[in-house]
Amino acid sequence: VAVRVDQGMVWLHPSRTPLEALAALEEGSLLPPPRVPEMDAEGYRATTVVRDFPIDWTVLMENIMDPDHGYFAHSSSGTGRSFDLYSADGVNNTVEVEEDFSTAGGWKIVNSVNAVQKLIEYNRNARSGTEDAPRDEAKKEPSRLATTTFVAPSLIYMGRRDNSTAPSPFLTGFWVCPTGTGRSRFMSAAIGKVPFSVPRWLVHMNINNFLDQDTFLLCGQHRAVLEREARGYLEGEDARGGGRGSNDVRKSTYVYRSPSERMPARIGRFFDATLARAPNRKEGVLARYGGEGGAP
Repeated sequence: VAVRVDQGMVWLHPSRTPLEALAALEEGSLLPPPRVPEMDAEGYRATTVVRDFPIDWTVLMENIMDPDHGYFAHSSSGTGRSFDLYSADGVNNTVEVEEDFSTAGGWKIVNSVNAVQKLIEYNRNARSGTEDAPRDEAKKEPSRLATTTFVAPSLIYMGRRDNSTAPSPFLTGFWVCPTGTGRSRFMSAAIGKVPFSVPRWLVHMNINNFLDQDTFLLCGQHRAVLEREARGYLEGEDARGGGRGSNDVRKSTYVYRSPSERMPARIGRFFDATLARAPNRKEGVLARYGGEGGAP
């Protein structure tokens, strides 16, 4: 089996031998693993976290790329301000989404928006009755860009930058791997240009409470989504005689209304079009969620 270590992670290619993988890389028919550019830059350090989730990997990835969930899932942890930097207000701070289909790195999406307070600032001003007061623009520093990058099939990294191509002094990387139907392994790294690595125990102490809140939010959602996916497969078999076409789970159940949701909506279309063709996906979802009442 072909094995490769990139940026501290072990990647396997189960359908190729090492020599076949090397030959495919040289001829360009096999892409290298996706990378976080800053992790290769001088002076950057990373502290990693690994945790298993009773959540399907698709739902977990959509949650990571949706800044609006922070207002509901993490308000008690005081991190709403950070999520607000990545949200959009649909007026002065709108989302820009760029896609890259270059063969060198696979499919990549970059979502960017001005890294300023939007909803939290408006709410604070509305409560104090100053939402219509003129702003002193001269005192404001030029806003940076809050960027979220998705590299198919399972890498996400987020950070604030001076522009869309500038490096970020601190960012967070996420690698989400399916470990079974309705289960996933969450791997994350705090990446920064810092003189020393943040102690791993300190990172774990902060992030585990944070991830508990995500688990509470997503347990109900992921079951509903997978039950709808199973129903879609059964309906598709009736209509197409067992074919493996698309399964419009998110198109038929999600309602994208927030101005922050351009990227999640695009990822939703990607999952609808491709999940039915993933190895063992259909069989696993039907086995666990296709019966009466869904999974136990």
